[in-house]
Amino acid sequence: MTKLEKLMEEVFENIALYNQALKNNDYKGMESAESRLKEAEADYATEKNLEVFTKLRGSESPVKEAIRLHSYEVIGHKAIREDGVTIELESIVKSRQIDLVRFFEFCKLETDWKHKVDKFNQLMCLRAGKELGLSKKELTKICDSFYMNRLAKAVEMGQTPDSNTAMVKQLQMIVDDVIYEDNGKGKNIYRVNNHDVAYFLMSYTKRGKTPLTVAVAKTSFVHRILFDILHRLITNKVYGLDYQMIKAKATVEKVKVEEPITNESLEDEETHGNSEETIEVEQE
Repeated sequence: MTKLEKLMEEVFENIALYNQALKNNDYKGMESAESRLKEAEADYATEKNLEVFTKLRGSESPVKEAIRLHSYEVIGHKAIREDGVTIELESIVKSRQIDLVRFFEFCKLETDWKHKVDKFNQLMCLRAGKELGLSKKELTKICDSFYMNRLAKAVEMGQTPDSNTAMVKQLQMIVDDVIYEDNGKGKNIYRVNNHDVAYFLMSYTKRGKTPLTVAVAKTSFVHRILFDILHRLITNKVYGLDYQMIKAKATVEKVKVEEPITNESLEDEETHGNSEETIEVEQE
């Protein structure tokens, strides 16, 4: 039995122990089982990460294959509830995105590009501020107080990208540092386009906690967005859109129902015609 298999068994065992303790109203037992469960899940994730990184490092093109893979599966759990009350836990499989910076470090590759990501995040924050109409004083504050690594502050990425064309160029700088294959003309075969810019912009912000504010992504999330873009470039996939869809309407089927024949219905038939009646029945 491999270490991963043992850890998976440990996860299942602690879920069973938790459910039994819950059934017996054993709160100490629940707390103990949940603590061991989370520890087993964390150990499983660590071991799985090591397995994936080791396999990728041994491939012909480690970075390219890591970007192509994008994510891997780990074990977790979720609570099953009835009327808002937890009745049991069950195991689930979760997808975990590869941390590209950690993978570069694992492979002992140069990671200076991560400082460009930090700098790019600040520039995008300034762009968002300009689009919202922030004052020059407020924009200066962003320049002075934006949290980023000391080395990132020294990175030269150009001016705030006020246009999508400028954004394409800055994103391309990062992509070129992460993965580069010459197209025969001195340029990378992996080219950022306006769809990548649109994906970044739509993923980068959300409504803030207070009215009339917008929250921009932290650098860790910016890395995840950029990894998605890299994945598209490597796989040549296309972007999609999630939205709330209308539910399928119930079909209406006409069903004939015959009334039982009685003297009254015979008399009624003579007056009104056939006793057959058509009604509409909804079929889900």
